[in-house]
Amino acid sequence: MWRRRLSKEIANGEYLPLECAVPLLVLCFQEPELTLKRISASALSDICKHSPELAQTVVDAGAVSLLAKDISHNDAPLKRQVCSCLAQIAKHSVDLAEVVVEAEIFPRILHCLKDIDEFVRKNAATCIREIARHTPDLAKLIVNAGGVAAMVDYITEARGNNRLPGIMTLGYIAAFSETLALAVVVSKGIPPLKDALINEPEDHLKAASAWSLGQIGRHSPDHARALAEADVLRRLLAVYLHQDSSEDLRTKAKRALKSVIQKCTHLPALEPLLEAPPNILKYVVQQFAKVLPSDLNARKSFVQSGGLQKIQEVKAEVGSKLHDYIEEINMLYPPEIVQPGAKVLLAQLRRDATQEDGGLQPIWVIRFSPCRGGSCRREILSCTLRNVMACLLQFKTRTAHLASLKARGVEPFAVPHMFPALGTNSSSDCFIAY
Repeated sequence: MWRRRLSKEIANGEYLPLECAVPLLVLCFQEPELTLKRISASALSDICKHSPELAQTVVDAGAVSLLAKDISHNDAPLKRQVCSCLAQIAKHSVDLAEVVVEAEIFPRILHCLKDIDEFVRKNAATCIREIARHTPDLAKLIVNAGGVAAMVDYITEARGNNRLPGIMTLGYIAAFSETLALAVVVSKGIPPLKDALINEPEDHLKAASAWSLGQIGRHSPDHARALAEADVLRRLLAVYLHQDSSEDLRTKAKRALKSVIQKCTHLPALEPLLEAPPNILKYVVQQFAKVLPSDLNARKSFVQSGGLQKIQEVKAEVGSKLHDYIEEINMLYPPEIVQPGAKVLLAQLRRDATQEDGGLQPIWVIRFSPCRGGSCRREILSCTLRNVMACLLQFKTRTAHLASLKARGVEPFAVPHMFPALGTNSSSDCFIAY
């Protein structure tokens, strides 16, 4: 207590002018006596933390190079104070962070992340965090020095508040660019962040993990898919919905979900989120509305997995964005399976999708039969790809419905030929297979 009070009084100039006090502390740090070195480093750390000007005074006294030399010292209490002081200097500005880096602390400070003393590990992680947060160049320097892999190992082994600086470091690095975020993914940074999100009891640690995961996944579909395949989206949703979650945690989880979902094109990973509340669901449905028109296999899978049925059960307010997205999706499918009362038909299509016929996945077909007055009678049929291909002679558009589907970017195929396997002998029938 007295040491902190003394360092504060020195910083305020109550005992000695600051220009005199700091050089004296630097001289004390150079003494061989370990206790004196520890106290001096601690006092310098307490001075640096108050403002950029005070930190600059310590830098001008030549302390950084002396502190950097003792990063590899054998005395753990001294290393704690050295790493702490360097962190307090680096946090204030880019210029001060660069001064610390230029003292050649990398890769030696990474070795401190494996130190047997937990406070050495934590203070070293804090120093790296304060450097990483400033610019892409500093973050890239840490990545090139092997800092991401070392930090991932640190988070994996640490518990509680000791994890926080490592969690934040990965988030800061990933935030700058796709390349740096990919470095975090490749270094297997997602699993320990997910573990902290699930298992840490403190909300501020969960919130930090949610934020870092959001920074990783917000860059591109590939980054978002990495999170989706790790089951992170469902975990973020669970944290957001948990009644005991703090407001800050809920906010960060929601922002992370929104940013990742808007980049995710891996639709199977989004389907579990179709039961999310409307303020999250609208982003999920928006992604389906973006991807389904151009992906035939995704449209079939969406029916077979029950996703389309879930969409029909959503109670969306008319005029809302959610309602508009649902309507866009419904336009991609025949009216027979999206109109009210189609639940039984959708269930039948799902059952058909689970059957096997020679190892071929079933598909479903709509038959258009000409009627008087120029109209068409539509009938849902179930068959396999083998049955369709056996009768397929040519592709030809024959119905206004098919033309409207193609105008919306949907690419079913029409088969204007008789289908004995489907129970018809009419050569004028037109079939559209999905």
